[in-house]
Amino acid sequence: MSGISANFGCNMYYSSSPDSYKSENDTQTSLLVERPARHGFSANGEYLLETQNWHELEDLVSVNKIAIQTLPQPDKEIYLLSSTEIHVASMWAFRGQFKLALSSLLTAHSLKQAENPVDLPNTCWIEDNLATIYGCLGDFDIAVKWAERSRATWRAWSESSGAEFQCPPLLKLTHGRILLYAGRLDEARSLLNEALDGLLNAVPFVWAPAATCKFTIGRLLMYQGDYNNAESMLLECQSIWLQGDKSRALDFNGIIEYHLGCCALMQGNVDAALDHLKEATVISSIHKDTHPAKYARCRFKLSEALRQAHGQEAEADLELANARALYLEIVSKTCPTPEGPAEFPIKPLDQVHEKDFDSLIHISQR
Repeated sequence: MSGISANFGCNMYYSSSPDSYKSENDTQTSLLVERPARHGFSANGEYLLETQNWHELEDLVSVNKIAIQTLPQPDKEIYLLSSTEIHVASMWAFRGQFKLALSSLLTAHSLKQAENPVDLPNTCWIEDNLATIYGCLGDFDIAVKWAERSRATWRAWSESSGAEFQCPPLLKLTHGRILLYAGRLDEARSLLNEALDGLLNAVPFVWAPAATCKFTIGRLLMYQGDYNNAESMLLECQSIWLQGDKSRALDFNGIIEYHLGCCALMQGNVDAALDHLKEATVISSIHKDTHPAKYARCRFKLSEALRQAHGQEAEADLELANARALYLEIVSKTCPTPEGPAEFPIKPLDQVHEKDFDSLIHISQR
């Protein structure tokens, strides 16, 4: 994803593009995509990625692929082709299909490398996304190498353009997040604090990555066992997110509520934990068709909270059974195929724990 956010006005202008384009394309098979529309698709895709609007992104990707087919062969710009692959990759990644996402990103990177001259800024962001996907897959050593490579590519672009090298906050956020889940907490803290400082002082202020950075720092504090400060950081994250998006029903708000419930439970506040986890379960149920693992994870954690509440053992057992059944259903869809092994191994249900649900979820939302 590009480090430059598409503004809201751009999103509103292009939000009608998918339906109108498909309608026009049905009746005008020779219709070509004008250059402003090509870049509009990319900008709109960036906005949908940052605001995590996956249904609209899927529609946009579908239209983008149709649009590419209308272009004369010499005009099938690498920029548009690679941008589509990046959006496809993000769509798969946030649905837990990490190997499909990796394939699209490697294709996009290959397309960029074939350019002459190489588009260094956009190559950098593809490498940043590759770092994230390898992090999703748990290949943290490879993920760190891609994070370092993206930084080096940005430096190369700075030197080639005569600009002073300043590592973008989003690169620091990605690198810090990977170090967090790799267990390198001190290094992660340093990079995440630098990223947050840059994001909070950016002009114009971009709320989505700023909130995401605070969320990641909240997760770092949870890993350190500092649940009180983690809770405060998550509430700050939620405040920024809701000021920007306004809707409490959005997927990311449900993830924040989930971790607020985890923090409350770890501090022994069962009533508050139940409130947060029930809200998280309701929100995640809205999005369970595209994000079933988040819904299953909420029910699993809700079962733990219910087990600590007086007289709720039967309901806790039911939630646990449902969560494990959902886990099995999700993992079964990644069974081995002629093209390769299963993405996630199938475990006996009595051995399924919170970390197994986390492994099905994008690293930025674990």
